[in-house]
Amino acid sequence: MAINNPQELESQGTARAPEIPAVTRFWLLGVAVLMAAVATYGMWRLHSEYPKHWASILAPVAATESPPIGIQKALEALGDNSGPKFGAQLPLVEFIQANGHRVEVSMVEGQFFDQSIEPRNVWRDLGESMLLLSSVDERRANIGEFNHAATAGCGIKQESRSFQEIGTTSIDPCNDIYRKSFHIRWLARLSAIVETSGDSARQPCWNSYGIAVAEGDYQACVSNAVSDGLKSLFSEMRRKQPIDALVMPAVGTGIGKLSKAGFYNKFLGEVLIEELKKPYDVTSKIYLQVRRGETPNRWPETRVAIAHAVSAAATKWDFDSEHKSPDSEWLSLTGVAIGCCMILVFLAFGRPLKIVSDIAPLIDHPNPLIFVAWISAAVGLVTMFKSVVEFFPATSSPYLQVVVGILTAFLCGPLIRATDDFNKSIKLKRKAKSEAMTERLINESNESGS
Repeated sequence: MAINNPQELESQGTARAPEIPAVTRFWLLGVAVLMAAVATYGMWRLHSEYPKHWASILAPVAATESPPIGIQKALEALGDNSGPKFGAQLPLVEFIQANGHRVEVSMVEGQFFDQSIEPRNVWRDLGESMLLLSSVDERRANIGEFNHAATAGCGIKQESRSFQEIGTTSIDPCNDIYRKSFHIRWLARLSAIVETSGDSARQPCWNSYGIAVAEGDYQACVSNAVSDGLKSLFSEMRRKQPIDALVMPAVGTGIGKLSKAGFYNKFLGEVLIEELKKPYDVTSKIYLQVRRGETPNRWPETRVAIAHAVSAAATKWDFDSEHKSPDSEWLSLTGVAIGCCMILVFLAFGRPLKIVSDIAPLIDHPNPLIFVAWISAAVGLVTMFKSVVEFFPATSSPYLQVVVGILTAFLCGPLIRATDDFNKSIKLKRKAKSEAMTERLINESNESGS
């Protein structure tokens, strides 16, 4: 039969949205804002701790160039064949640790003297609490212009009869002009070479690393000492916090005769990568210090070595290293917060969804316990889906956890109702079976009595 009355037509369709009291609407929107704040913080952490790339080349590299070639060209553009311009700077690469902490490696040109670092206007603004690395022999003698200038600029006197085991690093407070004018608070001294005087028949460096033919493998000896010294450096740095920048010259490449490639590959490709994996924040800024006018001129060798080492380290950290992120329970909570925020907004404006009808009583009786119970149930249900998320690639897994959290916020009620209905159906079946068995026994008893 046709219905011609408009009111009857309306009664057959969707019911009107219920009127929401102003106080209730204010309460619902207030909690929605709180959930939005939680979700915003969670998405910020997601962006920080789960980046698309764990390492990014900062030097300008054309799309048609390979990173080593592009970085090398960028370094060449800073000056001429004698070196970069005085005070030239070039950001090279940025690494992101598993906890979201970022470490930027840059190249900086600098001339070190006893009473100054030139250009002053560049070096006085590189950091507020910096550590400068230099190299010494096992007697902590200041060999070379750079090391002598660093020790003098920090006001550190040569200790008599001091000994530092090869392949270790000591850190001393830096005072005097370097601290006052350039914010260098610590001077690290890495023992990379053996003492040149004394009994030449006994070579501690070669003995320490088990190298049989000493004179024929000097670079291997120095390379091992530099590697161990750099590891010792980072270990000691963790005890000297705060340090916001590390000034890193190519130690061991002068009197130590280590090649520039040997140093930068050792530092960037091995030592730094291993430190980035550890659960602490590596210093935020690392400056690779180079010098214009170095004698002999090693700038062509240096820029090639830096370009290839930076590119290799970025590739290794971005693709080849396993990045274990911290506990990710907050990812699920972020998704649940997003879903709950949407639900509350729908309720506040009188658009309750059928799928969340269990939470609709909040309109008439605003009770925080109902909402807290809903969130708790949703977060608990997320654990059911985590094993499914593990099947997907690691890069998409964090985002899927957020999506799962959103879905469980909406599906929480239906899933709980389905579980209750299933339990009720089981109970009804058991009851029916029990009643049928009882009736059968009664019938059998009656038949035997008759």
